[in-house]
Amino acid sequence: MRSRSGGLSRGVALPALIAAVAWSAAACTQPNPYFGVETDGSATNCAPGERRCLKQTTQICGGGQSYINERLCPGGSSCSDGICVPGGAACTTACAGKQVCTLFVDPVDGTSLGSFCADPLGQAEGARGCKSNTDCRSGFCITRMSLSFCYQPCLTRKDCQSDRCLAVVMTVNGVQDSVKSCVP
Repeated sequence: MRSRSGGLSRGVALPALIAAVAWSAAACTQPNPYFGVETDGSATNCAPGERRCLKQTTQICGGGQSYINERLCPGGSSCSDGICVPGGAACTTACAGKQVCTLFVDPVDGTSLGSFCADPLGQAEGARGCKSNTDCRSGFCITRMSLSFCYQPCLTRKDCQSDRCLAVVMTVNGVQDSVKSCVP
């Protein structure tokens, strides 16, 4: 009913308004079929530290119980159980052809890091400046003191253009180890 002023009368409008609000509130509490599901169809609920693969990307479950991209596995390697698995030969400083010597979790013991040949990821050579892992051919941008530079394995300073080969602590797919790298 309309009142003389043209608006709804209070006697009709208030119950209708309460019913509409109650109906919309009930509709909002219906389960969302997409809640807790990522765009790839997998569940988002996970235990912190849990690992998985999403194609060639390793992911780790963060504190918010959702997966966070960790590392893009380079070409020539694969992703298994959230860890990049080397597909190339073991190396110490260099690889044949266009491949680079880079770090992986050692597939034999699983508790240390080892160097293996893989396709390069970025463009920057070892011991060159970088801002992110994807800048570097090795796939690793190291920050040491105030410098950020690309990882390049070495045994002695003779292996480095910078003439400096130092131990650095690296963490790869959750495994931390001390390795030698050329540094600027």
